[in-house]
Amino acid sequence: MHHYLLFRTGNQRVYGLIKTNKRALLDKRMCEEKGERRKEKGRKFMKENSRRLLVLMTAIAGCFVLFNLIYLSREQSRVLSEHELDLQKRLEESTERIALMDEGQFRTSISPTRQMTALISTYEQPICLKRMVQHLRTCSVIGAIHVNWFESGIPPPDEIKPPVGGGASASFTPVVYDNLPDKISYRFFPRNFPTDAIFSVDVDTYFSCEGLSIALDTWRNHDNSAVGFHPRLLTNRGYDWWESFKYPFVRNTIFVTKGGIVHKDVFAEFFKSDYAELRAYVDEFITGEDMLMSFVLANKIEAEIFTVCLEVFQHCNVNCQENKVDSLYHRTSRSRATILKKLFDHFGNVFESEEGAERIVWQSDKDRSYCKSNNDLEGAKPPCKFCESNEVCPSNVYGRSKLRTTPKVV
Repeated sequence: MHHYLLFRTGNQRVYGLIKTNKRALLDKRMCEEKGERRKEKGRKFMKENSRRLLVLMTAIAGCFVLFNLIYLSREQSRVLSEHELDLQKRLEESTERIALMDEGQFRTSISPTRQMTALISTYEQPICLKRMVQHLRTCSVIGAIHVNWFESGIPPPDEIKPPVGGGASASFTPVVYDNLPDKISYRFFPRNFPTDAIFSVDVDTYFSCEGLSIALDTWRNHDNSAVGFHPRLLTNRGYDWWESFKYPFVRNTIFVTKGGIVHKDVFAEFFKSDYAELRAYVDEFITGEDMLMSFVLANKIEAEIFTVCLEVFQHCNVNCQENKVDSLYHRTSRSRATILKKLFDHFGNVFESEEGAERIVWQSDKDRSYCKSNNDLEGAKPPCKFCESNEVCPSNVYGRSKLRTTPKVV
């Protein structure tokens, strides 16, 4: 009996052990199968979503790169701003050094409101620059002359000499050479100008003193205005320069680079950080700063635009190509349509077109069918008749403009 019970008990134990082992094996197999299913599910998920994951990872990497670019851009903008401030400070110091020189050499006083500062842009054109300075010094409305000097490392010419043949004053107008980076947008870099009115002009564009006086009077009599001699009608399709010079004179801006008067505060607006990208775009193509200024005048300044139409021979262009570098027009004019489209994309159409005689100032009551002195409708640039009695006047043949290497003695 005891042996039977022991055997039975032992048999149950063995049976229980076998049963337990089977359950353990079953659980292990189930666990392995479950793991395989998870792996298969993971592989299937990766296979189905690998493209999504790749896109997601690319997007995350892109965001990281974009964040770094924004950070670097801000840092660069900060550095550029500091550079511009330093440049402005140095320009102010150079202006002060000029002012501290012997005042007996210059006009003893400059009227900030009744005179204007001529701002000349030039590049490797010393003969034309010399003659332009000497001509402007004969005009009583010019209180000071600033030259945008882009030729780094080359000292500017010494122009502190009495004007040939005298002029409006026994003393003569000071000339300040502003050393600037060789970037075309810097022709409008703000600085410590001694007058409110700034007359911006290229070195090869001449106007008579009487014409400049009419322009300054027009500017002074109209607050928040821009006055110039070269109107334009800018559209997102481009522009034809001649259509603004003949009746009905359709126009919406002026090109101040070809002779225009604006308030000195406009330069500070032009160099705001809001336009940094556009200025860089203009600098890249080395053209279009005149169009960008037109957009700034219309968009922020909302300046009232006036056009001055002079008599024939009161304005002229001269050929100032004194070096082997081709003219800026021939090198970059094909890029202007691209820049103009970008400006319209950025600003939209901020211009108000007008036509007719309103806001056109005529020098005389003669034929007003078109501005004869400001265009090529007759197929030629007019000669500088207004300064023929002065040996600094460029020699011009009607129909062809030439630069003399020696002054004409009359």
